[in-house]
Amino acid sequence: MSKEKSYYLISEVSELLGFSLQKLYYYEKLGIVVPERDETNQYRKYSLWDIHNLIIVRDLLHLNFSLTQIQQYFKQSTVASTLKLLNDEMNALNKEIDRLNKVKNQISLQLTGALNALHASKSQAVYVEEFEERPCLLISDHDVSYLSIDTTIIKYMQERNIKLDLANLCDCYTVDVRDKNEYGAYKSKNIFLYSPEPEYPPNYYLPAGKYLCLSYQNSTANTPNILPKMFEYAENNHLKVVGDPIEFCLIDEYFSGDDSEFVTMVQIRVE
Repeated sequence: MSKEKSYYLISEVSELLGFSLQKLYYYEKLGIVVPERDETNQYRKYSLWDIHNLIIVRDLLHLNFSLTQIQQYFKQSTVASTLKLLNDEMNALNKEIDRLNKVKNQISLQLTGALNALHASKSQAVYVEEFEERPCLLISDHDVSYLSIDTTIIKYMQERNIKLDLANLCDCYTVDVRDKNEYGAYKSKNIFLYSPEPEYPPNYYLPAGKYLCLSYQNSTANTPNILPKMFEYAENNHLKVVGDPIEFCLIDEYFSGDDSEFVTMVQIRVE
């Protein structure tokens, strides 16, 4: 019957527990698990107690504890300190779960919104929809060049010390039908952000009422081509246009680098 081993060399520990040599050296440097040295050759000798502690390290790492927390655990290991450590980690995990659920919800909204936008853009049908008052965030009360829009939004956030999740906000433009930019798109009278589930302090509101709606897939330079269709619909259905056209950029450069894949919804308030 072979004698039970009382210590293991570092290579044996690495193979037994799945720790790399570099990690074992690092844990030793941090004072978490410090093996004895053989007096003859200075080889590291990991005792069975060291193995036990390394198993605890492995388990705590799997529970997402930091090495700083693990150091503290070994410095003062009591029932009270361990319960506090576990409770602190539980609270941290709950916060992380809340954050991940929020991210999941945001991605779900993006996915649903994009699929709905693509579906609506295929028919390019004009229809009437009634909206309640919609809270928005006015970024600029005048036209801004296309390439400066991102920096304009960033400066707006910095000046007001707020953070916005731009990927989940729709950038919108009140159209100035009297003027176009160098790309053939209409210039805007203002620029604002909108979300059906706003998490921003609103400073601008779209009035409640009926709106003509049409979605199309192409660059926003195509808006001048689709407005006559909307105005004709209003005339044929005895609707009075009482507001400027508004472009809602449902699919833009966040989704594609090809502007022919962009989807824009145009809305015009009518009575």
